[in-house]
Amino acid sequence: GSADTLIVNVDSATGVPLSPLTLNYTVDTTVPVALASPADGAAINNMTPIVVSFTKEMNTSTLQLAGSMAIESDGGVWTSNINPNDTLTISPVSGGAWSGGAHTLVIDVDARNGIPLPTLSLNYTVDDALPTASVTPVTGSSINSGQSIEIVFSKSMDISSLTASGTLWDNANTNPNDLWSTTTNTNYTLTNSPATSWPEQTIDLALDIVDLVGNSLTTPAYTYIVDVVAPKITLSGGTVIDIELGTAYTEAGASASDNIDGDISASIVVGGDTVDANTTGTYVITYNVSDSSGNAAIEVTRSVIVQ
Repeated sequence: GSADTLIVNVDSATGVPLSPLTLNYTVDTTVPVALASPADGAAINNMTPIVVSFTKEMNTSTLQLAGSMAIESDGGVWTSNINPNDTLTISPVSGGAWSGGAHTLVIDVDARNGIPLPTLSLNYTVDDALPTASVTPVTGSSINSGQSIEIVFSKSMDISSLTASGTLWDNANTNPNDLWSTTTNTNYTLTNSPATSWPEQTIDLALDIVDLVGNSLTTPAYTYIVDVVAPKITLSGGTVIDIELGTAYTEAGASASDNIDGDISASIVVGGDTVDANTTGTYVITYNVSDSSGNAAIEVTRSVIVQ
């Protein structure tokens, strides 16, 4: 494993000496070492190439691949320019992809100095499941100016890959600490809340993002109508009603209308005091309602005077 010299002195059969022959050799006893990327045991997507970098130039003719991944591979492609044959890239066969599940890849190859690489056994889990996403409220809904949009993904996502656009994103609080789930099911949920308030218009959001192994989400696009107009409640009957002591009180009710939802009278919540017709006093009845966007109407009251 060093620089060595060999000097040869010999005569011919007739006694004529050979000029001294001096030979210089470098004996390379270095065992090649390999580094695989992704590393052994990693999860990858179905198109991820396996790149193996060697510490020495390798003898490509000695390469042998085995294991389930070898069957689906292109056989490996060597570097051919800088530091030739010290990097091997193994990809799915042209037009194909790794099949999902657990895979093995076994690599045997010798270095140019004839010393074999210790057998390299790699194990990978191919995740070929594309992520999906569901959004609340559903796209096309009416929302109020402060309502959050929550997108739940089917698996953890690579938040560094997120590219978002649209008026909703432009007006959102995009602080990463506020956007993503950080405890249970880390990075499964993306929450878009307004920095101040959503503009009163149709707003949209488009996302590009991949999961932790690089599988792309089918680009979702969401659209919402920002509704900032509260519904209006109209009492049936007067705002003040007098009844005689002992006379039963009959609730006249109220109606409510909204600029988007229309008639929402059935959603009115009647509260406040319970009228006791046998006890004198003033009883205040309240009427409240909110539209589907969460805008609350101004509370309306009715006074019932028992005397």
